[in-house]
Amino acid sequence: DVARLAPGNPTRIQSANVAAHALYYKGQYEQAEALVEERLAEAERHLEAGHLETSLLRALLAVIVRQRGDLARAVAIHESVLAERIDALGPDHQQTLSAMHNLATALGELGERERAEAMSRETLLRREQVLGADHPETVNTRNNLAAVLIQRGALDEAEPLARSVVEWNVARLGPLHPNSLTARNILAYLLEDRGAVDEAETLYRAILSEVAELDDDGLKVQVLGVANNLGMLLLARGRPDSAAAVFEALLPESERLLGSVHPNHAIFVGNHGWCLYRLGRAREGAERMRASLESLEPVLGNEHPRIKQLVGRIAEAESLGPGESL
Repeated sequence: DVARLAPGNPTRIQSANVAAHALYYKGQYEQAEALVEERLAEAERHLEAGHLETSLLRALLAVIVRQRGDLARAVAIHESVLAERIDALGPDHQQTLSAMHNLATALGELGERERAEAMSRETLLRREQVLGADHPETVNTRNNLAAVLIQRGALDEAEPLARSVVEWNVARLGPLHPNSLTARNILAYLLEDRGAVDEAETLYRAILSEVAELDDDGLKVQVLGVANNLGMLLLARGRPDSAAAVFEALLPESERLLGSVHPNHAIFVGNHGWCLYRLGRAREGAERMRASLESLEPVLGNEHPRIKQLVGRIAEAESLGPGESL
């Protein structure tokens, strides 16, 4: 019985890691974080510094914290885990490469795109050398790099990477595996940026339709961003009524799954506000965008591209004054 094992017993720590992963994949992030924090404190009291089980728990904590929206804390934890693993295991160990991959992901989400790209490129090179080009972890890093390249506007380099990752994941894992959903969303976003908006919209809608049929909150969390992307695409295509319907369905689900203070929920609120502005409801739209800004600015900082965009949109909406028409 694991519960009867002495505090700090590695088997007890391992079981917590497994249980926290299960909670994480069900979308139960608060419970997962609490379990990891409890066992991590125990491990740090009873195991020697640098013990692998402690490092694995700390890495999982960073992933959970990132999912819950505390990006700066996630980056700091990932950086400490990476430094620890390089020192203990060397730069080419699989655990070190996993830490590099996770740090690159968190950096990209925080908006540190140059660092994210450099880290993704280094991780991909090392994983290709150590694991081979067709290894699942190598494919995941290829997907990471494609996402960062899209953010940086390097679409010609990103597209073949994104397409190859979708093809690999769907063929090996199926279209509804979390890795496949992420890859398909990234490809749709790239297609949208390239002007292939019909193809992008079709792909977004297919993902949402497939996941809607499942009773799986973990997957539903993952496709909240897909719904947001669809709403913004419809808005860009001059269909604000259709976009508003997407956001009005998205926001209650986002609040249920993430909570009202999660940065991703705040992003969706801000985009809904922009949609309302485009519908001619300038005052209401500005209020929604201001609420989004108040939530996001402490997390991302005022130099983040998303914050600058949001400030500009608020100024545009408020420039109309008290009226409600464009």
